[in-house]
Amino acid sequence: MKKTGTLVKSFLPSLLIAAFGLVIIALGLAPRFSAGAAEMIDFPQMYLGVAIAVLIAFAFGAIRYSLPVGCTLGLMMLNDLLVTLAVTALCSFLLPQTAVMPVLLLFVPVFTLAGSLTVIRAARDLRAAGSTRDLSDEEAAQKATASTRALRVGGALLALVFIAAGAVGGLKLASTLLPLVIGLAVSLVSSCLLTGKVWRLTGSRAAVKGGR
Repeated sequence: MKKTGTLVKSFLPSLLIAAFGLVIIALGLAPRFSAGAAEMIDFPQMYLGVAIAVLIAFAFGAIRYSLPVGCTLGLMMLNDLLVTLAVTALCSFLLPQTAVMPVLLLFVPVFTLAGSLTVIRAARDLRAAGSTRDLSDEEAAQKATASTRALRVGGALLALVFIAAGAVGGLKLASTLLPLVIGLAVSLVSSCLLTGKVWRLTGSRAAVKGGR
């Protein structure tokens, strides 16, 4: 029960943002689209895509590593997708979206795996290494987050350069690519602030067993 409460507390800012965004989406207030774009989008299919991405992340982590890693990846994937969708919906009041928004939203799993999986693998390596085997779960999570920060930030900045290069065509093109920028930022922040905590709270000691 204590672990569950701590986990919920860690996700509280994300939950508030996602809940607010999903409420305005449910009310039909957002996201705002360019003329005619909304009619081209199959929203149930978009939500199904989100669910499938979360299940794939969970299955990959559970099969390749362990059940706790699967839970961590699934939770981070759900967090990043819902927060990205919510923030994109809010930003669409200023920058209306186009019909490709659902496609760009489903690029977020790539960013999540690049960020969160890097932290998880580093934490597992620290726990398994003989010289750091005596680290507590919390210390391993903190060291993994710190030691991979430069790599994750550098990768995000490089991705941002390519996204920015694609946005030089004007404001409309920049607004089209907005979900990519938001997803990149959300996944980077969550990998810095949440992934280590979630890995620890979902049973990190058990997660060290199995494949590397």
